[in-house]
Amino acid sequence: MKGKKAIELAFADKPCLPKEKIKHYLKLHWERMERFFADSSEVLSKTYPIEHEGKTHHLDGYWIFTHLLEHDIHHRSQIHQYLRILGIKPPKI
Repeated sequence: MKGKKAIELAFADKPCLPKEKIKHYLKLHWERMERFFADSSEVLSKTYPIEHEGKTHHLDGYWIFTHLLEHDIHHRSQIHQYLRILGIKPPKI
């Protein structure tokens, strides 16, 4: 949205990131959501062209908003679970 791509945490061709880098990316992802929450409500009613696998899809801001929120919550919860399994206290939101 707004000409910016999402920050990807997973890099298939690289080793696992160190703990501090993972915490940094968790913080960046949540800051992205906070910026979206703080934006004007008109971003929800606009339609945005999204390119995926060679096709252009036109999605409304509400769909993008709910998708980003669900996606971030889902993966943040997964990461928190793995950190706790490793005995690491996850950062607070």
